[in-house]
Amino acid sequence: MEIANVRLRLNKTGSDIPLFGVTPAEVIFLHMLHQGNNGGNSFGDKLENIMLLGEAVAGYKVTPAVEAQPAVPPQPAVGNPKDKDYLPPVPGKPAVEAVPEKREPIPRIDAQEIARLRAKYGANVDKKGTKLINQVWPGINPSLPKTFGEIQWQGVQFDDNQLGALNMATGQPMPTLPA
Repeated sequence: MEIANVRLRLNKTGSDIPLFGVTPAEVIFLHMLHQGNNGGNSFGDKLENIMLLGEAVAGYKVTPAVEAQPAVPPQPAVGNPKDKDYLPPVPGKPAVEAVPEKREPIPRIDAQEIARLRAKYGANVDKKGTKLINQVWPGINPSLPKTFGEIQWQGVQFDDNQLGALNMATGQPMPTLPA
């Protein structure tokens, strides 16, 4: 799953903010949130102004470093086995070469990404109190786009999503006044 730095356009006059380390799924969600204010042009005409950073990782598999150790030659027995000063033979040890620490990235999978997005954007609800992230990516483990090239901008339109105010103390949507 790719990650990139992008600029999110906030309004039609061109005010924008930089966003760092976003994924394709996050870009689609942010477009849904802001398209009403920016005229549907959240990231430029075709998301051409992005800086790809690489792949999103969930963590790293670390293989610890090993220090070099010289070989130890075997030691013969010293003395007679019946004497109290007897020293038994000691087997030798081969030399150990130094091995540097190895860090292998563990790619972020869809389940980890949707959990990250739900934690980050879970407070965004519509006027009915439904979490918007679950409207865009329904289900427990939805299939998310892996690359920015997979996003079809002509088809990314979200209509009839009216954001609701959120009571930050309770996490519940604020009641709406009758019209």
